[in-house]
Amino acid sequence: MGSTKVAFVEGKVDAAAYQGILQKHLLPVVGAFRVPWHFQQDGATCHSARSTMAWFAANGLPPPIDWPPHSPDVSPIENLWSLMVQDVNKENPATVDDLRKAIRGSWRARTSDPILMENLLGGWRKRVLQLVDAKGGRLSY
Repeated sequence: MGSTKVAFVEGKVDAAAYQGILQKHLLPVVGAFRVPWHFQQDGATCHSARSTMAWFAANGLPPPIDWPPHSPDVSPIENLWSLMVQDVNKENPATVDDLRKAIRGSWRARTSDPILMENLLGGWRKRVLQLVDAKGGRLSY
């Protein structure tokens, strides 16, 4: 398992800006992935734009997996964000630089913890199958 670095984005992100973010932060690391991987994104307009799908194809990447719009409860990243919010709140950052430092520190610590990553990702397949059974509706835990 592994992860990319955190990328901070400012301002409005349209399809062109999103593709620029992917170009700068995703393309340089895809060759380092030693296991099969899938790219997940939600249905935001910049993610689902035809030009974005064309960008993936033009860069030799598989299309992102389809993700139901009302299913954050099966997304491992949502649980990771929740843990990171707790970490950052403990740091009580006073400036934007402090906030970025706290976010980077939490990301590095959390994503380098193999037990946490297994816990977050290990039940993913089961939750996706439950989601299929629920026809994309919310899951109960």
